[in-house]
Amino acid sequence: TEFGKTSAHNHVVTSSPITSHTVKQIALKNAGGGWDGVDTEPLMRTVGTGDDAVTYAYILYDGRGDSGRLVKINCSETNPVIVWDVQISGSNGFQLSNPLLVPGTVDSETNDAIYLAASNAAKNSGVSIANDISIASGSSATVTCSGLTLATTTNRVAIGVLLGEYSTQQTSFSAHGSASLSLTGGTTTSITLNPDAATSSTNYHVVEEVVQDTVNNTVTYQYWWYINQNISGTTGSGKTLTATINLTDHAGTIKSAQMFGQSGAIQKVTNLGATSADDVVVTTIKSGITGQINTPITTDGTYLYFGTYTGYNTAGTYYQITKTGSLQGSFTTSNDGNYGFYWAGAATDGTRVYFGRDNGKVFWRSVSDFTNTGDCIDLSDTVSSPGNVRSTIMIDGGKLYFTSQGGYLWCCSYNTDLDNLVVDWYTALRNSTNTANVTSTSTPTKVGNRIYVGCYGGTGKSGVKCIDATTHSETYVIQSNSLPVQCSIVVNGSGTGTDYLYFVTNYASGTGYCYSWDGTTATLVWSGTGTGIDQTYALGGMSIENGISVYGNDHNYVSVVK
Repeated sequence: TEFGKTSAHNHVVTSSPITSHTVKQIALKNAGGGWDGVDTEPLMRTVGTGDDAVTYAYILYDGRGDSGRLVKINCSETNPVIVWDVQISGSNGFQLSNPLLVPGTVDSETNDAIYLAASNAAKNSGVSIANDISIASGSSATVTCSGLTLATTTNRVAIGVLLGEYSTQQTSFSAHGSASLSLTGGTTTSITLNPDAATSSTNYHVVEEVVQDTVNNTVTYQYWWYINQNISGTTGSGKTLTATINLTDHAGTIKSAQMFGQSGAIQKVTNLGATSADDVVVTTIKSGITGQINTPITTDGTYLYFGTYTGYNTAGTYYQITKTGSLQGSFTTSNDGNYGFYWAGAATDGTRVYFGRDNGKVFWRSVSDFTNTGDCIDLSDTVSSPGNVRSTIMIDGGKLYFTSQGGYLWCCSYNTDLDNLVVDWYTALRNSTNTANVTSTSTPTKVGNRIYVGCYGGTGKSGVKCIDATTHSETYVIQSNSLPVQCSIVVNGSGTGTDYLYFVTNYASGTGYCYSWDGTTATLVWSGTGTGIDQTYALGGMSIENGISVYGNDHNYVSVVK
């Protein structure tokens, strides 16, 4: 339910697909091609027990013309299916911040909530429709939302039009029309609704969605227009959104209207048990955030933590907010070098919060006084070029473990006598010829005395390494120039005997892998390949829950292995 499965961020599981397995691949919106697709670890949640247990995956991804999105997949089906897919962002682009799922009860999703970060995603709560609006074939209907407060001149409008609902899947579905969209103070934007038209900035083709009942039987097949379009207006209060939808050859129903202002925001997603995207609730709880939110959202059980990256040589900010979005504390590093926070998720021991930063520093802040109380350790005091800390902090036995891009694995702890962090030990991660360091952004995974990290780079630098937590010696488990690993390694094992290692590769023919490792020899158990399986760059990593493995790639395909 969070990065690394638990708040310790140690990617250890006890059940996983090993010898016998099947790979099923699901196409998300606008699948095929592209660099920005699925770049985060899936969240996974098993609801119910025994034969009634159902395992779901929630994945944040870029829908390209359909903006940033969150999709829910039922992984327990023989052929896994999409339950719903909702827009959470007002802009296309890389979605690099791993979301957080806070579960409700064991056997129900009623009180589950997902917190996620999305660029240009502040949702205007004043945009909605009280009732469905019917459109007869050959006619039009208008949605008007008045009294809006616009914080930005450019906003993205998203409107869902249900075109039909059928008991059997349609082999083809054609519907045409047009739409005109306007905001107070802006020009009217006109678009054509063509079921086959799609560009890099807009996508208006008909979308099929499968609706299931509470026991996962397919009930109906729905066909939708999802209109997503940037439109301009003037900032201030008392503004109006007007959207007119015309259908030339098919009846339809306007089911939803949303608008996203282009500023950074934290969204809260509820009603996760819904069987239709139209019933999922997306609320902005914190808006007006400058910069990219690229770190995982983490929690100490009370507060949420995340950091921002605003580009090279610009200071970032780390935030502490409540689950309702109130700012509890913040920490900006402009007085300590203009560097930001990139992939560097925070961990906590209950008293202090720990997170890394670009330019080789690791900070701690007080949970009770996040803004004013804290300090840092500069890794360049230990090695000359530690590189950026772009791994999340993993905690095991009171020790902090993380990697840095200069090619090091670090173990630190908080020294109460010094009231600061100290380096307990570190290990240089060397290439296969022992002539240079590798690069790593992988959050370490520790089982017993074995610590596993992924690495990538030039010749002889890519693969998976194992470091002995006692002797600090390091060795390649897997080394191949075609296996660059930027993600964390999911491990099923105890650190003695045979461990099973799961990871994805950020490579042109990248996919998911399972290797066994007995401390001496690594053996390929399976890879996520096969007829009709899309292979490409996979950055975000793999998640495993209830014996099921899930990961995505840049082409907007999700693989389910079980």
